[in-house]
Amino acid sequence: MSLLALIGLSAQISPVSGQSNPQRQVEFTISNSNNHKFPGITAYNDKVYIGAGINSAGAGVKDLTRAWSWSLGDQASSVSWEAQIGAMDGYADYSSVAMAASSNGDIYAVWSSSKENRIYFSRLPSGGTVWEGRQTIASGRFMFFPQIAVYGSDIYVIWNQSSHPLSLMVRKNGNWSGPYLTQYNTYSVAASVATGPSGHVAISYSTQDLATAIAIFNGTSLSNTNLTGSARGADSSISIDANGKYYAAWRGLDSSGAYSGVFLGESSNGVNWSTRQLVSGDVKGGTVNVIVDGGGTLHLGWTALVSGSLRGYYTYRLPGQSNFMTAASTSTAPLFNSRMAISSGGRYAHLVAENHSNYPQKVLYTRFAGAPGTGISATPVIAGGANSVGVQGKTSISVSFTDLRVVQSNTYQVRWNWGSAPTDANPWQALSLANPTISVSVPNVTSCSSATLYTQIKDVTTGLVEVPAKTDSVVIDSDVQARARVSNPYVALASLSNTDSLAAELALSKGAVGAGDPLHTRIAVVYLDAYNAGDCSGVSSVTLSHNGSSGETYKLVNDRYQGFVPLPDLMNLVTGEWPVTITIQDGAGNTQETTIPIVFDDQAPVFSSVGTPTATPNPQADILQDLTFPNVVVSDNLYQNGTREFWGVWLANSTSIVGDPSTLNWISAPVEDVNSTTVRVRNWSLTAGLTEPLPTPGERTTYIYVRFLDGAGNATTATPLRIDVTSNFNPVKVNLPAVMR
Repeated sequence: MSLLALIGLSAQISPVSGQSNPQRQVEFTISNSNNHKFPGITAYNDKVYIGAGINSAGAGVKDLTRAWSWSLGDQASSVSWEAQIGAMDGYADYSSVAMAASSNGDIYAVWSSSKENRIYFSRLPSGGTVWEGRQTIASGRFMFFPQIAVYGSDIYVIWNQSSHPLSLMVRKNGNWSGPYLTQYNTYSVAASVATGPSGHVAISYSTQDLATAIAIFNGTSLSNTNLTGSARGADSSISIDANGKYYAAWRGLDSSGAYSGVFLGESSNGVNWSTRQLVSGDVKGGTVNVIVDGGGTLHLGWTALVSGSLRGYYTYRLPGQSNFMTAASTSTAPLFNSRMAISSGGRYAHLVAENHSNYPQKVLYTRFAGAPGTGISATPVIAGGANSVGVQGKTSISVSFTDLRVVQSNTYQVRWNWGSAPTDANPWQALSLANPTISVSVPNVTSCSSATLYTQIKDVTTGLVEVPAKTDSVVIDSDVQARARVSNPYVALASLSNTDSLAAELALSKGAVGAGDPLHTRIAVVYLDAYNAGDCSGVSSVTLSHNGSSGETYKLVNDRYQGFVPLPDLMNLVTGEWPVTITIQDGAGNTQETTIPIVFDDQAPVFSSVGTPTATPNPQADILQDLTFPNVVVSDNLYQNGTREFWGVWLANSTSIVGDPSTLNWISAPVEDVNSTTVRVRNWSLTAGLTEPLPTPGERTTYIYVRFLDGAGNATTATPLRIDVTSNFNPVKVNLPAVMR
């Protein structure tokens, strides 16, 4: 009976009620893969990565020159990306590439270079497109068929040496150890290495006398178990499920009968194995691939000669079932040396093999529909799906789960980790299906950095674990990067080019514009300026309050708010210090609070006396005068700068003596202290505020009227002082350098 008939009729491989048989979906040859041998494949989430050695010297050259990689989506129909992994020099039959994916999406490759007698290693960082520089991890005579497995950050690499034991190298914490050797010498076919929970590491290989052997690594050495006896098995592979159970598969060496076909071994401890023949027939041409996914579905892929054609075959067995589904096959033949990977939790199986229907041979890629509806999954959503989350003063973040694929009557747990997939170091915690929400600790990252959370759920009832881990990313915003101030509105007015739209109380109130202390105001208004100073979440609002009052909130537009706003708690406002608390909130909900000691002062200062003011001309231009006021006595209820109780002066120039100085154009000016009782205004211009054209130089008298201002810009109400200044009105001159032509 042919193998194809056996696939359909065997007691071990038959349809399971309510489930779909695997189907071939896509098949194509990778064009840039001349003369390759022994391709490798791995998958991470929904991405597939393929590796092989190729040559660039033409079809007639058999030696390989480069280790090469390709990638595609797990539902794609063509390669989307390719890149060189590293240089390679060797015979195609003994220079191969193997690949493995880590739990955080890093892709690792190992390859042999038979002429250089080396095993090389490289990493493709998660999401990257450029492989890191190659490393030599081993050297020795005639090393070939390297394979690789990854668990967390630990890496395990094996390789063959003809008529020698198989070698294992281990990298932990960035350091390589080994090699660790098997008890039996190996035959010249590829072996397999697998990792699992709690540090489980297992190797399957073909011994020199063609037995299938298993070696379990305990951290310091390898155990040895012969599964088949001599001349009974070869081309094996191994896999470990989420509960630490081992699965091994291999081919019999006969073309028919009890020692032919595909065999499967299972063991809960790696020591005691149950084995059985799944199908009989002429299975040959490469590895029998076995992979158990996170949901417990067991996947098998192999090559077999059926009706004269050597094709690839794929089937799977659901968790809790004893029978496999009817196998699907590749369309292309003849194929040799297949390798298989599983993606999207077992939904897709990906087979690569040497396609010898071409010359030179190339990589054939085939995708099969895997086990739809199997496995469990739940998609994490951080902080309700926000782009950023504020963590100021917080120790935890809420995570909910959507798109749950679970059995409602079963019990579930979840584990999580920031930055990489959870491992045994991350404890399981209860997950309620009625309210699938948990709290996770705030990650230790720099503010405004993106952090990725990895989660896995577990069906406690069945022991199934979600694979691969699901992820969600969020920007962690731990503080507010913003600035805000409130200040004297009349100081702000001096910098505004257009005051047409000002409120009446600003435009019409008496007092000096541009004058005063920034922390004083003579009306119940302050100038508010708030803006984003680099906050990654943006700044949403600013609130002004007073001594715990509810306050008033102002929304920022394009990360800025500028305007005149009332003092908070206006109904209770009294003269004197009125602290204003500013609370800025960013887009992630973080807040920043500061209090400004604003003084509300609506009372004018009182002028008592002053000595004789003097005007001293600038020696370069007497149109500028230093005005000195000795022995000034001004009292104010709130403002004090040292012993002085006024901020500055209010000055108005006139070309004649006027009866009503209030009609003049008054300009504020700060004063500097000469001593404890005398102040000065530097370089007052005799033309300041005048509307008539600048007169020609010549002797004339300017009449300067003077009032005194407090910190809020209130002016003394007494009759203004008057300083009569006679000058020649010599203007300021600017000397330009001479230019010679």
